[in-house]
Amino acid sequence: MALSDWNADRKVISDFGAEWSIHDQRLVSNQDLQSEFDKYFANFPWSKINQQSIGADFGAGSGRWAKFVAPRVGRLFLVEPSKAILAAKEILSDCHNVEFCQSTISDNNINDGSLDFFYCLGVLHHLPDPENGLLDCVRKLKPNGILLIYFYYNLDNRTAVYKSIWKIANLVRLAICYLPSPIKIRICWLLCLVIYVPLVWIAKIGRKVGLNISNWLLAAYVDRSYKSLQTDTLDRFATRIEWRKSRSELEVMLKNMGIVDLKFNEHSPYHCVVGRKAENRDSH
Repeated sequence: MALSDWNADRKVISDFGAEWSIHDQRLVSNQDLQSEFDKYFANFPWSKINQQSIGADFGAGSGRWAKFVAPRVGRLFLVEPSKAILAAKEILSDCHNVEFCQSTISDNNINDGSLDFFYCLGVLHHLPDPENGLLDCVRKLKPNGILLIYFYYNLDNRTAVYKSIWKIANLVRLAICYLPSPIKIRICWLLCLVIYVPLVWIAKIGRKVGLNISNWLLAAYVDRSYKSLQTDTLDRFATRIEWRKSRSELEVMLKNMGIVDLKFNEHSPYHCVVGRKAENRDSH
């Protein structure tokens, strides 16, 4: 695959391809995946989607979300530049309405103005230029088309202590992310075991005794599997490019692209937002 898209980091793509190859999502229970899917798609207007709808999964990885979307729609493009698309082809081999595109979200063969919807989860914040990456996706939407994106939040709803701990964690990320893939993958596994797992168990105990754990570190993971913890540890600490935006910054960015009727999730993962492309909006 030749990547001609300037808004793509070859090393980041290669690392994510390696990650998804190691963390085979077929080893995660369907119940766990369904639970996470429901959180991301909590505000998605399924009533506006039907068996004639055409959509895209931008940055599809190994197709873990597409397996829940494809049966509901007429046609689904899976856009993924890394070798993770090979796993997606296996996972979705029975979905005959899926078209696999080993390309980036800014350099693919989907026609402008052709999609009824798209979703892009956990991808934009790893691009060299997230805003232009999103704009390239928006161009593919028809007027009134629906989008769902998940973009790392800048902890705008967290306490000062929480933010201070995050700054320390970010320094750890910067120390790890430029290491060779085999080394950083093993370091992330160790971080998952000695930090993520204990903190999640503390949160579980706190919830069991009736405490409010909403502001506890890693409280969002109390009902997630160990495999999910491993995957997200790699996502958090092994990636060289990471952008974060506040809710207000995302609102401005989306509205400037002609996206209206914004609806943010009021729970983790932050920030998930659904919107609609305004009629007669020229997003070029």
